[in-house]
Amino acid sequence: MTNKTTKGQQASQQKDESQKKIDEEIKNIKAGKIDYKKIIEIGRQQGFLNEENRKQIWPALLEINLSQMPNGKIMNEDQQSKFYDQLKKDIDRSIAFLDAFQNEESSKIKKQQQKLFRILEGLMQKQPELQYYQDPLVYPLEKSALIQLKIIHQLVKQDDPQIGKLLDEIEGPMFSISWILTWFAHSFTDLNKIQRIFDFLLCSQPQTISYLSAALILITKQQLQEGLCACDDGFEQGVIFQFYQNDNLNQLEIDFNKWFQKCEQLEKTYKFDKLVLQFELPKDSNLYENQFNQLLKYRQDLNRKGISKFFFYVKRKLSNKSTPLYLVSGLFAYYTIHNKSSLPKLLQFVKDKIPAKNIFSIQSVASVAAVGILTYYTIKNLLFNFKSF
Repeated sequence: MTNKTTKGQQASQQKDESQKKIDEEIKNIKAGKIDYKKIIEIGRQQGFLNEENRKQIWPALLEINLSQMPNGKIMNEDQQSKFYDQLKKDIDRSIAFLDAFQNEESSKIKKQQQKLFRILEGLMQKQPELQYYQDPLVYPLEKSALIQLKIIHQLVKQDDPQIGKLLDEIEGPMFSISWILTWFAHSFTDLNKIQRIFDFLLCSQPQTISYLSAALILITKQQLQEGLCACDDGFEQGVIFQFYQNDNLNQLEIDFNKWFQKCEQLEKTYKFDKLVLQFELPKDSNLYENQFNQLLKYRQDLNRKGISKFFFYVKRKLSNKSTPLYLVSGLFAYYTIHNKSSLPKLLQFVKDKIPAKNIFSIQSVASVAAVGILTYYTIKNLLFNFKSF
């Protein structure tokens, strides 16, 4: 009893600490100071815990400014996309299968379905280059999903040749096509599990879904082998397909932490750039990081290195609300270095004007300017020493 109580207390304490981290990042999002590196770390390691947190964080990860979203006008009522009819049919079959909606009135389910339809149809209207395959919205299959099936197969073969051989016998993991296209949204009926998977994948590169799919096959190999041992000769293929069907997968006791850790281990061990050389992946495929990063500006910044990273950091800082602070601090530093006689006048101007407008404090100006002055003299001394040498 004591051990159970202790574990419960530890779990509760862990959750409270996790929520504190999330609260801090949500506060930064609202202030326009988004630390994507921290958000990605939280999303992959622990998830965002609940829907209220996700309402703030998911749009930030997709670079969506909620305050600039149109009021209910995502979809143009006067036009239809080429997938309008198919969307209608599929939406009518969605949502109701989730555990959270099992006891809901049909009218409430219908309302949620209508919301989903407006989003998907609006997206198809605005981006006609997208293709629709039963449920998901994706780029053409030959540029994404079919290649990803081959990647999943190769990852499993390299990490566990025995399981890889089983996949060879059924000509690859075709059963995982829905995993790729829906991010496992049709494999589980527990909405919390689906949301946790989305937390992880929204904080990852596009090819991570291949690694996550391979990881699931690898961590469930013991249960699969038990099923194969119990079946008659000649029925192995049917057992493998049946094992990974949504109904069975939903009932498996999957340790999500173990699953995600295995995915991260595969990502570190088998680098995508080397792995993909074995396949004819189109150069414009969004599975490539450089293509995907063009869709999200912060991804470009996170992947920059060296001097490029420094310049883009400066550019980003100068384009936010702190611009007046940097400008005044720059003047302060300049006069300190080059024209000390004018410094008292500038200091008096800052004291008189800045606090009155409540933009920033004299302490902020002084601290930023001090960094600038220190940087100037450090570089100057380094150059002097270099010339002397």
